[in-house]
Amino acid sequence: MSDDFGDQRQRLIELIQGIYQLRQQPMDANRYKEIAAQLSFPSLTQIEQVFGSWDALLQAANLPVKDNLTNQTRRPYTNRTRSIWSAEQSFSFYEEQRGKYISIREYKELRQHHPEMISPSTINYQYGSWKQAVQHHGLISTKQFTHEEYLTALNTVYEKSPETFNSNTYTLWSKGKRAPSLTSIFVHFKSWEAASIALMEWRTNRE
Repeated sequence: MSDDFGDQRQRLIELIQGIYQLRQQPMDANRYKEIAAQLSFPSLTQIEQVFGSWDALLQAANLPVKDNLTNQTRRPYTNRTRSIWSAEQSFSFYEEQRGKYISIREYKELRQHHPEMISPSTINYQYGSWKQAVQHHGLISTKQFTHEEYLTALNTVYEKSPETFNSNTYTLWSKGKRAPSLTSIFVHFKSWEAASIALMEWRTNRE
């Protein structure tokens, strides 16, 4: 093997290790092709000429092969480790917790309690934009809610059953709807009690 060939192998190994450190997740050949086209990296064909296959490069770089982790990445979130999740895992977890409606703010709120979720900036890097990432994973972008919209959502639940109006009944009502999440309400009003007081004052002023 020539020195040039050995140098080329080492450069490719260092390149893929650097990409992995940035992404912190397994990457398949198709995703690499997209990144290579955008950043003028060596093509997948060049890699296959040097190593024989994409998986052979990953093995030479001591990196996990994505195909070997397929079952792991689709486990329920309760079985996931504390390492950084992929975008697929993170969006799946969000949907399990909050439903299909999502905004960056609500995603960040959930991520504060689950730092293993991938960061929005990394999502934007991988998919080109937040909107494209959300659509790719079958979720629906939501707008930022106004103070009036928070109160209207709370009032809807209150009017359905004033005697059982609490954070649990609100959570059940809001899941899967284009409505503020319970976490968003806590952030906006600082507490459920404060939200309830604001709602009562709002209702009084409307009478």
